[in-house]
Parts: sequence; structure tokens; C-alpha cells
Amino acid sequence: MPGPIGTILQSARDRRTRGRIRSNARGRGRVVSARDRLRVFYVAGNFVAGGAERHLLELWSRIDRSRFQIEIACFRREGQFLEAVEALGWPVLELGVGRRLYGPSGVRALSKLVDRALDFRPHVMHAYLFGPNLLGTLAGRIAGVPTIASKRNVDAFETPRQIAVQRFSLRLASHVT
Repeated sequence: MPGPIGTILQSARDRRTRGRIRSNARGRGRVVSARDRLRVFYVAGNFVAGGAERHLLELWSRIDRSRFQIEIACFRREGQFLEAVEALGWPVLELGVGRRLYGPSGVRALSKLVDRALDFRPHVMHAYLFGPNLLGTLAGRIAGVPTIASKRNVDAFETPRQIAVQRFSLRLASHVT
């Protein structure tokens, strides 16, 4: 919004950066102009019909492709929404996590996630739910990428170990939603 009213309505941060976005990923504190597409790396478990998965599908289908470059990593390439996600045309990397997140497949998935983050060089990683929050925040820390962890449920059935792991992963995140 031009003029004095627009200046008043702008946040102090917007006035300081003048439409540019500060990024901690790759180049610590470099300024990304609005002309550059913001790279966002999403980490999800799978595409089985659920609230968080529906939210992501809607977000990915409506996001402005001229302003954002999206890549998606998933534990397993499965679920009712898989076909719709693939139809969007965003790259989807399957991490191959088996039944046990804490086993060898989890370690391999973390390695794949870190490698892809180093190649893609996202401005931010955004992980959704328990397992993706853990691997996403660990990979973000290793790769030097700010990470958003999202918890969309209040699971009364979590074990004490899961509660401890969730707390650990949320502490690693730059932001929690």
C-alpha cells in the first residue's frame, strides 16, 4: 500500500527489509529479494487421508508458483491423496522409512533428507506431525536450515518415549505451529 497510510500499516520488520526476506539458510543472514522464489522443503509422513495431509494438499495446490519453489519429502509414497499430490507437479522424494522410525531405515531417511536439503538449499524446512518433526528438525539443524515443526494433534495415546522425543524435536525447531 503506497503512501503514509501504507507505511503506518506496514510492520517495522517490513519497513526495515523493504520487501526482502532474511534467510539463515546457506549464507547466514543474506537478503533474498522478492524476485527470487522462496524455497520451502516440506516433510510429511505419507498422503493417507487426514487433517494435516488435507491441509498440506490444499496449501500446495494454492501456493503462488511465481513466489515459491516447493519440494516434498515423505516417509512413504502412499495414501489416498498421493495421486492428487503427484498431479501438482512438485518434486516428491520418498525417504523409505519402514515401520520403525528409530531403526536403520530412519537413519537412512535422515541421511537422504540432509543430502536433499544441502542440494535444494531451502530457505526453510516445514515438517508435519511426530516422525517428520523429528527427522525434519534434525536434518534442518545438520544442514543449517531454519525448521518449522507442526503438531496438529493432542494424542492422549502417546507413550512416555514418544512424548520425550516430541519435546526434543520441538526444541530443535526454529518455530513450532
